Amino acid sequence: MASNTSYTKNVNVERRTWDKEKYATLAAARAATEVDVDDPAYEKEQRLKKLKEEQGDGGPQHFKVASEEEKKVTGSERAYLKARTAKVDGIDSLVGTTTMVAEPVSASAAVSKNGVGWHCKVCDCYLKDSMTYLDHINGKKHQRNLGYSMRVEKNTTEQVDDHLESLIALKKKSKKRKQISSEPTEIIPPPSPSPDSDSEESARKKKKEEKWKRKKEEKERKKLEALAKEEEEDDDPMAEMKKMMGFGSFGS
Repeated sequence: MASNTSYTKNVNVERRTWDKEKYATLAAARAATEVDVDDPAYEKEQRLKKLKEEQGDGGPQHFKVASEEEKKVTGSERAYLKARTAKVDGIDSLVGTTTMVAEPVSASAAVSKNGVGWHCKVCDCYLKDSMTYLDHINGKKHQRNLGYSMRVEKNTTEQVDDHLESLIALKKKSKKRKQISSEPTEIIPPPSPSPDSDSEESARKKKKEEKWKRKKEEKERKKLEALAKEEEEDDDPMAEMKKMMGFGSFGS
């Protein structure tokens, strides 16, 4: 039977294929670079990174990497716990103030975006008062979030000897300073006044006394004039009537 198709059959057509190993390698590489934004560990890492950028070089360097010697002793990547060298800011200065907390900082579901009290940027939590906040930043959770281990470095005998020598030198220095301050000093008497200065002082004093005497005499004179005027008004029988009628201020 003859065929009515107008096309020519091609026997070389094959299905398309892919290199599965190549694309599996590319997918694995992409998955290694991608991060889960909802992962709490990723949120914490981003929060600490942002806090470090805000504080700059003067702030705490988050995740204190241990030295090679510390890693051998502790077996941890975290540095030894060290004493605080800077003053804690935000205890008394934040009393009565309001702080706006950005959206990425309080993005975790366990923390409310609105809170009353002190907000810790490192741990993303609220503390009710300054005492609780101080206990929190000195606590284990806060220090571990900063990157410290909970171990302290043990001092060697050489370090202890150096510290004791520095204390002894400081004590000797303070004792020597006290001895110098307790030594008697020569008392220099004030210069004796010259005759010219005595005469000027006496003239100034005499002038002041004369001025005070004149003021006293003027006061006595005004007092006597007022008494004399009252006596004249008492002798005049029409004085009260003139005063009531408004003639007291006119002369006779």
